[in-house]
Amino acid sequence: MALIENSKVKESSGGYERLFSNRALGKLISRVHSACITAGNELEKLIMERVNKIGNLDDFLSHEIMPEGIFVASKKGVKKCQSFDHSATGEPDFLVFKRRNKNQQCYVIELKDGHVFDTKRPLLSV
Repeated sequence: MALIENSKVKESSGGYERLFSNRALGKLISRVHSACITAGNELEKLIMERVNKIGNLDDFLSHEIMPEGIFVASKKGVKKCQSFDHSATGEPDFLVFKRRNKNQQCYVIELKDGHVFDTKRPLLSV
């Protein structure tokens, strides 16, 4: 579990310190931010431990017909994929492929640890 007490204080530009005019408060806010990022990373890991992972996304996409079931590609797998133009797109946290009875679907997932979703530009172009 991500805890503020376990987060490391990183050397930074001191933006939080300048914003609050208080070194101790700036370091605390920096640790809070770090803990939030760690919580999101832990959530991604928990999900990937529980799904059918796609090892190589290029190989998976090269099949004319995908296998039955639900399969997940991680952000790291999408980054390695040569089938996407990464210069024109962002990288989703996950791609989820679902195939049932010859019906194939792909879901682009941006994982958020919280209740507010900030929209972004389109993530993929294939």
